[in-house]
Amino acid sequence: MRKLKLKEDGICRIFFSSPFNGMEEERELAKKFWPKIQAFCNFNGIQFRAVDMRWGITTQNVAEAKVIDICLQECSRSDIFIGFYGQRYGWHGVNDRDLQENFERSKIRFPWINSYRDRSITELEFIAGHLNCPGAIPACICFRDISYDNEKYEKAKNDGNNEKMKAFSVESANVKVRLQDLKKRVTETRDKTIGIHMSYKTPLEGVEFMSSSILRYLSENVCKEHTKLSPRELSLCHHDNYATAKSKSFFGRKDILKRLFNTKKNVVLTGEAGCGKSAIIATWRKMLEIPSILNTIIISHFVECKDKMSAYHILERVNLELLLAMQSKGYDIGKGFIRNGSNLEDHMRELLSMLDKLKTRDENCVIIIDGLNRIAKKEQTAKTLGCIPNFQLKNLQIILATLSSDTENIEELKMRGYEEIKVPPLDEVSKLNMCLTILRDHSKEMTKDQVKKVLDIRQTNNLLNLKYLFERICTSDAHKKLEFTIDDLSSIKNMNTTSGKKWKLE
Repeated sequence: MRKLKLKEDGICRIFFSSPFNGMEEERELAKKFWPKIQAFCNFNGIQFRAVDMRWGITTQNVAEAKVIDICLQECSRSDIFIGFYGQRYGWHGVNDRDLQENFERSKIRFPWINSYRDRSITELEFIAGHLNCPGAIPACICFRDISYDNEKYEKAKNDGNNEKMKAFSVESANVKVRLQDLKKRVTETRDKTIGIHMSYKTPLEGVEFMSSSILRYLSENVCKEHTKLSPRELSLCHHDNYATAKSKSFFGRKDILKRLFNTKKNVVLTGEAGCGKSAIIATWRKMLEIPSILNTIIISHFVECKDKMSAYHILERVNLELLLAMQSKGYDIGKGFIRNGSNLEDHMRELLSMLDKLKTRDENCVIIIDGLNRIAKKEQTAKTLGCIPNFQLKNLQIILATLSSDTENIEELKMRGYEEIKVPPLDEVSKLNMCLTILRDHSKEMTKDQVKKVLDIRQTNNLLNLKYLFERICTSDAHKKLEFTIDDLSSIKNMNTTSGKKWKLE
């Protein structure tokens, strides 16, 4: 199995394939395991997306015979394939006019499907996601033991529920042969997968197997190198990963980026919680790191990473990164720097001394600290602003970000000559672009009216609220419940994800 190579930088998509009917419990259970995988991905600077097509296809898509095309396109965009099967084979039929119209429309983009016109859409996904090229992407495939389906079938029969009976039984003898053939082909590729379970007894057993297989694969192929990192390297990796994730949430605000590039002053970026300050800082930081800026050393610290949150430890880390950067440029720093047990004042003297050395080569330094309001005070005399010089230096620019409610620090910084840049609420165009991006990332669609209804909610002017809301919508049970979910959200008077309160979107 080859090492994971993401098809889109910084985003890991996992495609969940199964017939819709009869596999509802597996799909719902999977949603309970996604947070583990998401946390793992986030820790490694990767965004996680579970692609569940239950409401990724609209009524209009069905009417336009785009079902196969959309499913296979989303499968081809994904980085990991997951397949589940019970006894029900799924939508198939050479005599089904609607389905064959889907084949006709899709064969232009996927010509290989012309040889499988008698197969179900789910089997087409299995072929596209794994069997066409076993091992090309990680795949975990699970087949449910027939005993579970038989038990569910008998219960539905006793209840007189014909629809449930169909969900847990094979459609015909011919279909049974196709399922057996599919199992055989999958089994033959076992060594090209990250896991195959041929007879899990319960949905929970199958989903637990899937989750552990994915986490094992990711731990071996995504962060294997972390075991070899020093504490300093691991901390740097966390800050870089955090910045990468935040930069993915940057929308609009190009005027603020322009102001940051144009000003020579020290800057404090202010705004309410969740307004997008970190996204702006992370994006600007990334743009600064272009090769053309050779005479500038950039040091960034994101307090949210929670290495150590005191002013003392932040300055200690800034000094260490600056020291190592200067040594890599050939500076002779000498001994005695970054001494264990130094106090805040000693570290500040060390910082100023290194900046003096930079001046000898006409080189500059940019120090970025995001989350000033979160800095804890190590002791009463160590003020929050103790980690930065209290005067303007010619070869040092400091960019800070804090809450607009952090008035004491803001006023002190303005007295020191800092330029305050206030981050306004998202404008309507940026809100729309953000929600469309989130929907696309999650392989979902909403009507224009549905999108407008969500964007009209006042609290979605806040970037974090908007992002949280749309990502929760994207993980709702099914498209048929979407309108109810949106109406329910529209009636909420006080949305405040940043205060720690959760929105209940069921």
